Amino acid sequence: MLVFFFYERNFMILPSTTCRLIQPTFKYYSQMATSVNKILCPPTSVKEMMELEKDKFSKLIEFPSIKIPTKLVNRIAGLPLFNKYRLECLPRLKEEKEEIIGQIEKQINSKVEFEKFCYLMEYEDWTTKNCLKAILPENVEFSGFEQCGHIIHLNLREKLLPFRFVIGRILLDKIQRTRTVINKLDSLTHDYRIMDVELLAGDADYATEVTENGIRYKLDYSKVFWNSRLITVHSKTVEQFDQNSVVFDVFCAYGNDLNPSAIDFLKQNAKLNKISEDKIEGFVLNGAEFIQKIIPEKIYFHCKELKKEKLTNLVFHVVMNLPGYSAEHLPYFCGFLSKFEEIRNLFENNSFSILVHCHFFVKGHDDVPMSWYDKEAKKIVCEKMGMEDVEIKELFFNRKVSTRKNMYCARIILPCKYIFDKNKEMGKEIEENFVENEIKNEDELKIKRRKIV
Repeated sequence: MLVFFFYERNFMILPSTTCRLIQPTFKYYSQMATSVNKILCPPTSVKEMMELEKDKFSKLIEFPSIKIPTKLVNRIAGLPLFNKYRLECLPRLKEEKEEIIGQIEKQINSKVEFEKFCYLMEYEDWTTKNCLKAILPENVEFSGFEQCGHIIHLNLREKLLPFRFVIGRILLDKIQRTRTVINKLDSLTHDYRIMDVELLAGDADYATEVTENGIRYKLDYSKVFWNSRLITVHSKTVEQFDQNSVVFDVFCAYGNDLNPSAIDFLKQNAKLNKISEDKIEGFVLNGAEFIQKIIPEKIYFHCKELKKEKLTNLVFHVVMNLPGYSAEHLPYFCGFLSKFEEIRNLFENNSFSILVHCHFFVKGHDDVPMSWYDKEAKKIVCEKMGMEDVEIKELFFNRKVSTRKNMYCARIILPCKYIFDKNKEMGKEIEENFVENEIKNEDELKIKRRKIV
């Protein structure tokens, strides 16, 4: 329950557990649900406002009040009484006021009575939620936002677009540390996955810094791609690594391919986080080339080095977190180590292994239970790898994308026989199919990414 404190000079709304008094006397109010929510909201004159006019948010509200001496407030604030009575409407106060008065008088040993107190609520007093709900049409709700440093990024639905500038101004005023509010204009079709955005409020300053999993990242929204909502997905993957892990990121969402700015930020952020240059390496290649050319050479090199150190039970991690295309790249692992028979025994005796973290979409054509999506996810992995059964260490639901579209992650342990397969025809067919698809879908298939080892 929220309690209202009206001081002579200040207005505060605080949880009852954080009561603090700064005046000799104060007035104590309980928030009442349904009817009070209609009272404690901006005036209806702001409905469907297209341009922010702060003075129109002013509203004089009359509250029932009880004066209590400051020195006695601690006796009152923690009373079970205020948990017992959740007043649903103002008229009900008449029914309960005698017990409320009785309980308070018993605690402070003094007579008290209900009074009326008027307070002018202004734009600064209303919450972000209050303001947004008040300006939007009935049955139109604000869809939320992503905050990246000082930047608030919106992806407004069509019904919200007429109100985008007033929404932007409210967020700029109400959300702490905000200096820039932008709205995404279209889907990510640029080669570098850079968003086309519209500035709604504040400064056109897109350079910022964020922290994720204890790592600091400098970035520029106008030059590279970033999505703070993927932090949970990233965290689950990072939890699989240890200090000896060698990680290959096939589709690195932050440092995008062929993007000079992304390469610059990669170097800056490595230095910012005090990561030595020999621990991270960037490549400008498409996903298929990276899997078939770079990863095998790096695995071969690390196997020889780690063998000298007599380390065992080591895992090479391959992260594929571009769900639209990740599963399509699973066949490229077939035979990708066939040129390095020298290290085959290390995988046969399970000294080393390769774990692929594959994020992909599962689409349903009808309304089906979640169990269908689980089975379909495993079926997709098996079909793409051309195997009847695949050793999947973990298969889990990531998030719901739309009504019949879910995102899954499969952690796949690549079989030794599969990665050392010498079926040249299969490898050739895969390469030809990739080239053909890339030519046919040049605008659609933007799968080139900078790879991080």
